[in-house]
Amino acid sequence: MARDAAPATRRERAVQAAASLRAGPLGRMLPRLAALNLVEGAMRLAAQAFLAALPLLMTVAAFAPPGMQHLLVDSIGSVLGVHGETLDEVRRTYSAGSSTRHSVGALGALLTLASATAFSRALQAVCERCWHLPRAPMRAAIWR
Repeated sequence: MARDAAPATRRERAVQAAASLRAGPLGRMLPRLAALNLVEGAMRLAAQAFLAALPLLMTVAAFAPPGMQHLLVDSIGSVLGVHGETLDEVRRTYSAGSSTRHSVGALGALLTLASATAFSRALQAVCERCWHLPRAPMRAAIWR
């Protein structure tokens, strides 16, 4: 009879442990976290932020006064860790003057605006998914 009361097999213990995890708070929270696609949303926001920042830096560099251009170059060097020849190339680009301004022009400003709105749309989509909000109507989405 002692043999019948033997401890459960590994498989039975694993099944019992899995069932207890599913019934607990962690088991209720994991499916909701998986439905949010946190990693996908974070990567999308990071990519959109990067794609919005570069055109913004180029457009600001083209239209900024010389004093502000020097501040931008210094902050790029300190924040992004750009040094040496690369920082010299950034300085040459920012000090190009009117030729840069003409090459950026209205098209560059429109590209910067499109990049910024793409970031805001990505942020809106992530927030709607996280808080289970209905999608905004097209008229409101364009305004944002």
